[in-house]
Amino acid sequence: MPVDPQKIDHLIRRLNTLTASARESSIPAQRSCDVIITPVEVNDSHGTGVLLKLLFGGDEDIISIRSLDQYGGRQDFGVPLKIVHGADSRDAAFARVEQALRGIDVRRVMCVPYQPDDVMTAIAIHGIFGAPVCTYIMDDQNIAVRGIEDGAMRELLEKSSLRLAISPEMRTAYERKFGLPFFYLPPMAPARLFPSQLHVPVTPPDARHGVVIGNLWSARWPELLRRTVRNSGVTLSYPRGDSLGVPAEDLRADGIFPHARMEDQELVHMLRSMWFAVLPSGTLDQFEDRRWMAEFSLPSRLVYMMSTSHIPVIVLGSRETAASHFVEQFAIGVTSSYDRTSFKKAVDHITQPEVNLAMRRRGLLAAGRFADTGVGEWIWQSLERGGPLDRRFEDLMPETVTSAAGEL
Repeated sequence: MPVDPQKIDHLIRRLNTLTASARESSIPAQRSCDVIITPVEVNDSHGTGVLLKLLFGGDEDIISIRSLDQYGGRQDFGVPLKIVHGADSRDAAFARVEQALRGIDVRRVMCVPYQPDDVMTAIAIHGIFGAPVCTYIMDDQNIAVRGIEDGAMRELLEKSSLRLAISPEMRTAYERKFGLPFFYLPPMAPARLFPSQLHVPVTPPDARHGVVIGNLWSARWPELLRRTVRNSGVTLSYPRGDSLGVPAEDLRADGIFPHARMEDQELVHMLRSMWFAVLPSGTLDQFEDRRWMAEFSLPSRLVYMMSTSHIPVIVLGSRETAASHFVEQFAIGVTSSYDRTSFKKAVDHITQPEVNLAMRRRGLLAAGRFADTGVGEWIWQSLERGGPLDRRFEDLMPETVTSAAGEL
């Protein structure tokens, strides 16, 4: 039977169309994104998540890579992606990262390392895409504790165009160990919550009721706090939405009153109504189980309290913690040991009207330097330069970490 040439041409055109469509659909469209690497989900339940959302929460072109699930996968930041390497080879890790990011044009990387997997993922992305890397050390996992071995940490740091540390103590420790320049970037607070004028509670200080702020990561800190407050005549509100792992009635018997978890506006209102806050930290003694955190990490809630409410702070624990150094550098509080007598003395001192007012004034003056406005872009421009865009945070570095307010 004769073949119709027109039918053959039609079939050829149809085949070419189908082939082209299949070819195009197999190649994903390139999307240009920044990658932020953290150990766990980015959310409001921990300081790292709060800070990253504050700095980059409005950016839609972020891929958020984590290596662990600590909050049931709960995250509302960027495009979430979980990459786990475990004991796999370096080649396997590179292949896994390449597969996970296929079709993505990675512009820039910021790594907040805590697990070895976080380090390897950052190294792999840099090797595959050539993207510049900023490493931001928020929690030590190499000096006071060996969660990340030296070789991997050094490789990451040497391949980073910008290295940031969340506290002066962290910066000094990492510079000394690795011989590489680091720069200071403290936690930021949301500028939208800053009062424009000095804030002082309208009620006279009854001196004996305050608020506990901060995450009590160590199993020891809640017990030390309870022992210190119990029978002291001081009472504390605890707006965290939990009861520190003990029955709420036991906490109330100790003088600590748990509240439901509060959103920003409600929490700030509470802080502004109080005359002092208490921030539990580490003892740094032989029993300390969170030295790496207490000694080197600056709690984001400390900056938040100072900036949004100007509330003076009593840091409980060692005077050598990053939190203690901060309140003493800016003279916005005092340090007390976990001792009832020392604690009562600190409360009596910090609630003297003239002392309280002076600390609040210093908090107001310092607060503007910790506003979150534009800091995410500051990081990216600093990464492009290979160093700080300006000296706004370098100028916050203390000459020493000795006391400006003292221990009581």
